[in-house]
Amino acid sequence: MHDEQEERRRERNKKILSIGIVIIMVASVLGAFFGTDATPKQKYNGITFKQNAQGVTATINDQKYAFTFFPQQVEGIPTDAAIVPLLASPVLFVTYNPAAAANETMARVQYYISELFPARFDTFVSLGVSEPTAFVFPIITCANATSSQPVLFLDESNQTQISVEGSCIRATAANDEDLLRIADKLVLLRLGVMDR
Repeated sequence: MHDEQEERRRERNKKILSIGIVIIMVASVLGAFFGTDATPKQKYNGITFKQNAQGVTATINDQKYAFTFFPQQVEGIPTDAAIVPLLASPVLFVTYNPAAAANETMARVQYYISELFPARFDTFVSLGVSEPTAFVFPIITCANATSSQPVLFLDESNQTQISVEGSCIRATAANDEDLLRIADKLVLLRLGVMDR
């Protein structure tokens, strides 16, 4: 009789455990269908920016764009308002200081702009460096800038900022991360999402 009661108790415990597991599974499925989206999102000027494993994305003017940072993370970079018409030029020279400590990141930003601007903004981009190197690149500095062919010069500085000298956009950064923030800000300025 004692064994019979023990057996009933074990059966009852098994049923309770089984029912508990089923409840957890059903709740998980319902949570997946009706739960909130945990993807970090931010709105900026009416545009939704979503974070994913690769970075931040947004659909702007019916095109999907990828960024490294949310706009709120780049808007604080001091920027001269005169940059906007220069970025809209049909031709843009992009150069960087190859002697800078962050020259690899500068080269990545240069490449990114050289791929994105022709494809999305119909801008011809010509690449160069500000000093001779072992690679065959034309030497381009702010001295080459004209109103019809502005220069975007990437360089390092103690202060991260985007300034304009004549027809030359000087984007200076204190570190690699700030260079990537500058790249995002340049694209947001060109898209008109930001105006400065």
